[in-house]
Amino acid sequence: MLRFKRAGLIGAAVAFFCGLILHGAFGEFGLELIQRSYDYPFGPRPPIPVNEVVMVYLDEESHKELNQPFNAPWDRSVHARLLERLTADGARAVVFDIVFSDAGPNPVADEYFARAIRANGKVVLAADSVPAAYGKQSVQAKTIIQPYSPFLEAAAAIGSAEVVPDQDLIVRRHFHGSPDDQIRSLSWMAAEVLKAAVTRDPQQRFSPRWVNYYGPPRKTIPSVSLYQALDTNAISSGFFSNKVVFVGAHLLTKFSGERKDEYRTPFSYWSSGENLFMPGVEVQATIFLNLLRGDWLTEFHFLTEKLLILAVGLVFGFGLIQLRPAASTAVALAGMLGVALADYLLFRYTRSWFPWTIMVVQILTALVSAVVFNSIRLYVQNKLYEQSLALYLSPKLVRKFASNKELLRPGAKKETLTILFSDIASFTSISEGMDSDELARHMNSYFQTAVAQCIHHTDGTIVKYIGDAIFAFWNAPDPQSDHALRACEAALRFRDQPPQYMNGEQLARRLHGAGRKHQPGLAHGRTEQIPRHGHSNHRTNPGRRGGDNHHSICRSLPAQRVRKGSGGL
Repeated sequence: MLRFKRAGLIGAAVAFFCGLILHGAFGEFGLELIQRSYDYPFGPRPPIPVNEVVMVYLDEESHKELNQPFNAPWDRSVHARLLERLTADGARAVVFDIVFSDAGPNPVADEYFARAIRANGKVVLAADSVPAAYGKQSVQAKTIIQPYSPFLEAAAAIGSAEVVPDQDLIVRRHFHGSPDDQIRSLSWMAAEVLKAAVTRDPQQRFSPRWVNYYGPPRKTIPSVSLYQALDTNAISSGFFSNKVVFVGAHLLTKFSGERKDEYRTPFSYWSSGENLFMPGVEVQATIFLNLLRGDWLTEFHFLTEKLLILAVGLVFGFGLIQLRPAASTAVALAGMLGVALADYLLFRYTRSWFPWTIMVVQILTALVSAVVFNSIRLYVQNKLYEQSLALYLSPKLVRKFASNKELLRPGAKKETLTILFSDIASFTSISEGMDSDELARHMNSYFQTAVAQCIHHTDGTIVKYIGDAIFAFWNAPDPQSDHALRACEAALRFRDQPPQYMNGEQLARRLHGAGRKHQPGLAHGRTEQIPRHGHSNHRTNPGRRGGDNHHSICRSLPAQRVRKGSGGL
């Protein structure tokens, strides 16, 4: 039991430190696991309806229908016409995820667009943030490219179109600008124009938030192409009423060297083709909706996650080692399922999450540790079992019963046996005064010869060693139809062994009362009980002699009783 407790503590420590390493205690080794903890619950969660926002895309169809070039800025009169339509429909606000940084080729169109922006009154324009330096400090040093001044003066607000994707191009966290940034994010400014509750405290924009995607790209937030938005026959009047309209590009193809403004999402694991990426403007709209609704995602506090990792490591690291392999596997699978289910329920109903995949890895680590420990323990037990069998059984029977634990079960059965007793005549007087190490060496040699060359050679079973005496029988635990003959052969082998000497005297192997040197004794009869393991309680009933041709070494013995608990096989 103490060994199991120590192994359990080691397993708990291994699982705990595994969780600490993956949680970032020594760098970002487990960053991808943490990201997957955020990503995977989106898959089974049903889409969340969106009614507050409409997307207007500058897509390929609009380029073709409105005769706009793919490799040059759009005619700004088109944007002015769109704004007039949205103003007429009563849109709550219009957000352009397009940077109008310079004057266009047509001053009249620029003036038309500026008037439309001013007339609407709630237009938010995008500004671009570009690195002002290269190297590690490039993120901190930024240059803000603002909209063309007539547009800037007419707009209700401007915001940075910058988002911060992870290494796999998934935007997971809100980024509303750092304290050193000159302007706030486009989504934050749009929420501020609409007086969202979260924007009342400017410091709130620095609070950690995770993006709550409402569904797969282009399937969740209502959207139309720009050319359709300009056509009242295609999109009826009032369609944009009381909606926040986000306008931006969505092109499936780009010219060589141009970066596509689109990003992967948690739904990309289960999507393909056009739905693999989300347009940047839809990402902006999603983050804006999070702010407007107040339904962004929240990660557990760092210390809370550490405590969960500690608890999982202790419970599963310690507990699984105490169980059998099948039970530990079942408990581990149930634990992994339970952790994943708990995160999903929290994710869906409380919009919070924790790095559950790390805990799944912890449980797997604990399971592997338990399997390794119990495999080693079982291997050692089997070896000890084989060694114990080898003291009593022949090598052939050891190989047979090594994988059969029937002998370890309590109980007994009746069987007919042939038994053999042998000891050394005058052993006490011979061994007196001998050095203990020398005596042990002689006795080991004697027993090795007697057992290996005589008893085990004939597949006999050693019941026990009593000082210099050997008690053996045949026909158990393996049935032997010729057990009497085997016992006789063993007795003859005793007789024919080369002389052995100890303390200057020749050893004489005998049976009590046999009366002749080199003469073991045999008895043949039916026992009342043959124990499977550990305890003996049987009486022998002498029957016929072990072999008519060897009457000089085979004879009946008086009834014998071996005390219960005397040991043996």
